[in-house]
Amino acid sequence: MRKVLPVFVLVFLLFFPFVTSSVFADFDKTYQTYISQYDEYRISLTNFLTSKNRYLTYKTLTAQTEALTATKVFLEDRDQTLINFMTMILEKNPSESFKKLISDEIVFFSDHKKLVTAVASLEDSVQVSETFTNRFPTTEVLLRQTIANVLLSKVKSFDEQIVDLMARFEEKINFLKSQGKDVSTLERWLLETKNKQLLAHEKLTTAQLMADQFQTNNNPAKISEDFRKVQVLIFEANQYLKESTAYLREIKEELKYGNY
Repeated sequence: MRKVLPVFVLVFLLFFPFVTSSVFADFDKTYQTYISQYDEYRISLTNFLTSKNRYLTYKTLTAQTEALTATKVFLEDRDQTLINFMTMILEKNPSESFKKLISDEIVFFSDHKKLVTAVASLEDSVQVSETFTNRFPTTEVLLRQTIANVLLSKVKSFDEQIVDLMARFEEKINFLKSQGKDVSTLERWLLETKNKQLLAHEKLTTAQLMADQFQTNNNPAKISEDFRKVQVLIFEANQYLKESTAYLREIKEELKYGNY
């Protein structure tokens, strides 16, 4: 019976410190629920493998009964772990289209968990498990796309804030220039801000294209590698935007304290 571990890197917790503490508090509860369930899953996986090996070795009725019990617990925990992870992703407020798709997946795996309860033999458990493993690649791609788009939307929101601030500074600089003031340093900092922003936009565009092209028919290693690349691109874009804000702070201080 193939094992599927629904574990993903929650990189969005690292990127965006501007999320309010109340949101983090609510999310932390869901995250802890997921971690607790994942621990239960790991235990049930170990018990499943142990009882399976014991049954294959001894072939006794007792060993068979124990194997069936351990298998059902494992299958239920696997479903619940994935359900908890998807619930956690929903709390990151993905777009409505992704929210609907993930909600549909939660319903599917909740129904699948009910099927596990009705399993009466090891043969039935294999069939029920195959239903999970056949569905999971599609679910995995959906979740990676959702996480990528949550990250992208937050960085794009950060970018929009910078665009607004940059426009206001540019208007102020142009006004000072029209008054005959020397604004060459301010203009240089503004240009550096725009250059950093352009670099960020390139990274975000590439990341979006890659996220949109995750393919279910790719092998898990390829999906993981593509997802890693998207994370790196988003991180780099976020870094460029943070660097652009450093120049905006310089402009703000110069406008406040300079001889204008």
